[in-house]
Amino acid sequence: MFRRLFTFILCFALILTAVPVLSAEGADAPVVFLDGKKLEFEVDPKIIDGSTLVPLRKIFESLGATVNWEQETKTVTANKKKTEIIYSVGNDYYTKDGKASTIPVAGQVIDGSTLVPLRFVGEALGATVGWEGASRTITISSAEKKQITVNRVVDGDTFEVTWDGKTEKIRLIGIDTPETVHPSKPVQEGGKEASNFSKEQLTGKTVFVELDVEERDRYGRLLGYVYMEDGSFYNAALAGEGYAKLATYPPNVRWVEMFKYLQTDAREAKRGLWADVQPEPTSTSFPAQSATPTAAQTPTPTQAASPTPMPSDNVTYKNCTEVKEAGKAPLYKGDPGYSTKLDRDGDGIACEK
Repeated sequence: MFRRLFTFILCFALILTAVPVLSAEGADAPVVFLDGKKLEFEVDPKIIDGSTLVPLRKIFESLGATVNWEQETKTVTANKKKTEIIYSVGNDYYTKDGKASTIPVAGQVIDGSTLVPLRFVGEALGATVGWEGASRTITISSAEKKQITVNRVVDGDTFEVTWDGKTEKIRLIGIDTPETVHPSKPVQEGGKEASNFSKEQLTGKTVFVELDVEERDRYGRLLGYVYMEDGSFYNAALAGEGYAKLATYPPNVRWVEMFKYLQTDAREAKRGLWADVQPEPTSTSFPAQSATPTAAQTPTPTQAASPTPMPSDNVTYKNCTEVKEAGKAPLYKGDPGYSTKLDRDGDGIACEK
């Protein structure tokens, strides 16, 4: 019996050594977008002991701080305007203008770069830092924001708040969820799921709104990027989870690069609206929408669909002018009315320009 037990334990040990152990550190490195621009690092961010560590110098300098490194003491000193931050690698605290604050995990020097916990970045320089888990995306925003409370969610991308003493509607910028309350359109596929998600996440919650170039759209709605109290970027969450599609109207394009990335990631992972859609072509081109859309061109997402139009769709367009006048541009492969005749570059997106 002892011999059989020994043999079992030995075989089990051999099996364990043959199977690779997967961890967060071995997964794809998180992607970082700062004020709408993707940052490239010599050393990628790491997830260690449940905390995301990011390269300090690159992010601090991108936020306008000057950074100095003292090799002997392994100490970083960063200055921005009248603020001074000092951190010594290995400590679980840093000082800001002489006042000490703790951090969840000590910073490390990895391949010559100093990596510190993501929370450190937000607290030290006053930026809003968020994490979009589905796409492993870090968002950092240094823009000014207004704190408000959400009174009522209209649908997935629109909600009501009290703004400077008045009831106002806020329309999320950069993304578009399927219609649920449009006066002349039926409820679109995925609309209820997006609406319910927003109701659950936003109703009665305190949020922070960041504006872009234009404060309002042609319908008088405020246009905003919305952040939760924990710093998470709500527009990004809708795109990353697949509840919304890209819908950008210049000049409000601060975060368009990130939304393009999130849509591609959600589509490839077949999340939400993209569950039944074929993978996106390798082309990195994305639709560029008119800066002055007509009334018919209010953000209207294309519905998740099969790779080829269903016979019941029975929609045809002679040219892209008709598509744009109908408010359907751009058309993705699988949308009603899509045809290769309208998709001249063959990237699966018709009438994008």
